[in-house]
Amino acid sequence: AIGKACLGGAIFVAGSSASAMGVGLTKTLERVLPESGPNSVWCKNARGPTLLRLFGAYKNPELWSLYRRLKRLDSKRTGFLDYQELQKIVALPEFNLLFVWDLFSQQNELVHGYELLTAVCLFSTATLREKGRFLMALFDRSSTGACTGMEMAEIAAAAVSILGRCTGVVAKAKDVTANLRSELPELLPRYREILKKKLSQPQSGSATTSDRCFREERFIGQAELDQLIPSMLAAYNAMPISRTEPPRDSIPPPPPDWGEAPQPKLLAPEGAENDENDEGADYDGDEALKDSPVGHASAAIKSLRLGAMKPKVILTELEVGQLLTEQQMADQRAAEAEAKRHAELALKAEEAARAKLALPPAAGFLQIHGFKLTEIERIMPRFRYLFVKGISSALGIPSGCVEIMEVTDGVLVDFVLHPGGREGDHRDGHMLLVEMGEQLLDHTSQLRKGAFGEYALSAELLPGGIGLSSSQRFALASRAVAAAAAASSSSSGLGRQDRPPTLCNGKVQAKDWGELLLCVQDKIREETLSLRDAEREVQEGNDRITALDREIAELRRLKAEREEEKRRKEAEDRRLEMERRQAELEARMEAKRIEEETAAAIAAADAAEASAKAEAERANALSSAALLPGQTPHILIRSDLLGMGLAGGVPFMMMF
Repeated sequence: AIGKACLGGAIFVAGSSASAMGVGLTKTLERVLPESGPNSVWCKNARGPTLLRLFGAYKNPELWSLYRRLKRLDSKRTGFLDYQELQKIVALPEFNLLFVWDLFSQQNELVHGYELLTAVCLFSTATLREKGRFLMALFDRSSTGACTGMEMAEIAAAAVSILGRCTGVVAKAKDVTANLRSELPELLPRYREILKKKLSQPQSGSATTSDRCFREERFIGQAELDQLIPSMLAAYNAMPISRTEPPRDSIPPPPPDWGEAPQPKLLAPEGAENDENDEGADYDGDEALKDSPVGHASAAIKSLRLGAMKPKVILTELEVGQLLTEQQMADQRAAEAEAKRHAELALKAEEAARAKLALPPAAGFLQIHGFKLTEIERIMPRFRYLFVKGISSALGIPSGCVEIMEVTDGVLVDFVLHPGGREGDHRDGHMLLVEMGEQLLDHTSQLRKGAFGEYALSAELLPGGIGLSSSQRFALASRAVAAAAAASSSSSGLGRQDRPPTLCNGKVQAKDWGELLLCVQDKIREETLSLRDAEREVQEGNDRITALDREIAELRRLKAEREEEKRRKEAEDRRLEMERRQAELEARMEAKRIEEETAAAIAAADAAEASAKAEAERANALSSAALLPGQTPHILIRSDLLGMGLAGGVPFMMMF
């Protein structure tokens, strides 16, 4: 009685449907992140956009690389990382790493590794399916590939908590767990069956049994994950973390083997002295940031600190111009290689599309015995999902290649198989139908053992559905429906009077829908080819624009060279002018010195002449005073003063 009451009140909710599943978790996500517009809390706090810029370039391979690094570092399975271990997990510059540390650290001491990887997964550009598989593997404590309901609740609570840190909205983990516990029976029929079986056992309390089943039973695998995704897909697509392309300013992730290879030796710049006793002799700041692995924050900081001790190399204008030219040429070569790669990918995609169009589809009927249409109609969405998923997985084609046209009386499924057209897959629709029939006959096949195995066990592929026209297919379906109706009437006595027919008869079917479908398909093919031609023209236009960009870049380079040559010439003219002015100044100073020396020599000569004249006068005076009375004065001329008495170079004599 307790089990029936629990099942009736908690599991089979009256009026519920697949579209109403996951309401509690969806409302929690909408409350935590109501909007992401320019004026929203998401953009004002800038935490969410910053995490998108840091981890938006991560895809599924990078996520698993992070998971392997976490497993390698966390050997004791504590789940916590210090700052040094965080540097070995996430490849980010120092200031971005400090932002992540401040956002996720507990008491500024440790970061929970699972929470960090959950944040990287949420803000990556992986698909929702890839994110779900990664988080299931991260929180699966048993490593068996299946999670319990409590582990799924931990995943949901971690995701809501991380988004709440970006918007400032607090969501309690126990509320998320309670919502998921109440909605899981609606979301997963397998869990509903397990819970029903547990509650039907004697001496089992409804609350304790339900809680134990939620915590201990591992019933959520990859197939159950595919059933859970549609319940939150609409809310997820409305969030900014659902983007599949990274932001333009996103930081590229490190290579998969980052952190495993030995660190390369960082050489000093050319011309710098290398001292073996100097701790930073082999390091330079710029070279360390360039040659070290991406995001190796500790090595970058050490190289910057040690590089600050070294003398900086000053480049000349010519060397700077050469470096800029080389960088432009390298960027141009990289752009050309990228454009060539995109062109090759577009050509391969076009060839694959044309090859796919060349493979015709095929239609068929699948009669499922042992089930009534009323039973199927109650679970029609699940039936359609299992049909498409089971056949596409068994045949190895995408799910979109299996198209259900109609499900009619007698559980007769009218379907169409489209060729997958993948690389190396040249099967057309007829070959796919033949392979499907072979798997229906083999009890060990993937179709009989897969998701659709419950219905494939009593299924029959009608051979008349292959290669028939629309009128023949309609007649075949009518005969199958009549036979099913007769069998139902003979077994139950009710016949077909209890429900209206679901197939339209010939009076209502006034048009040949098969012919109309072929016309529509031909029109779609024509429009597809026209679209490809237009895309080719757009590509050619882009190529022309790229060529013009290269020409513009070349003209800019030539202009820069001319300006550089002009600057060099002006610098040379200024140098020559300075040298000329310096020479003139030195010449003027030399002339002034010679003039001063000449004036000094003339002054010395004048002084000597005046001194000689005074000496002569003194001598004459002495001689005149020394004559006795009656003596005749004689003029005594000193030989050394003879030259003083010359006038115009003619000697003279004074006689008394």
